[in-house]
Amino acid sequence: MSESPTPEPGPGTTTITVPSPRRVLTTLALVVPLLLAVSAAGFFVGQGTRKSDDQVARESRAAAAQAVAVAVPRAVKIAVERKGAEDKAKRLRIMERAERRLKARHRTVLRRVVRKLKKSGDRKAQLAYTSGSSAGYSSGREDGHEDGVRDGIVTASDDLSCSDDPDVAFLPYC
Repeated sequence: MSESPTPEPGPGTTTITVPSPRRVLTTLALVVPLLLAVSAAGFFVGQGTRKSDDQVARESRAAAAQAVAVAVPRAVKIAVERKGAEDKAKRLRIMERAERRLKARHRTVLRRVVRKLKKSGDRKAQLAYTSGSSAGYSSGREDGHEDGVRDGIVTASDDLSCSDDPDVAFLPYC
């Protein structure tokens, strides 16, 4: 038989070459130990740089202490500010209550004083009215008496030409 010529690859065909099994095995025999050596070296280097359990615990405690050192002053400051605000609100309520009581007391005292002054003023007005009325009545009575005496003398003296009374000045002395 005659061998058929291998077709030449054309522009649309691809040729795949398969390596021989012996070549694959030699490559694997060289690459696998190399990879194992690199892996082992990485493992041992990682073990050497790994922190011990004691060192991890120390760093953890130090981080916790640092967090507490930051958090406690902040918490204390917040608590002090809150307590100060509560105390201020309490003082304001106490002062407002005291002011309301004082104003109520002042109103009560003021009403009492006004009531006493009104009574005193009414009493003084009544006394002044009574005194004025009495003085006016007495004064009017005296004035009326004097006018009556004068009118009586004038009327009675129409018939007189003289008087021996020293108080009668308008008639000649007898």
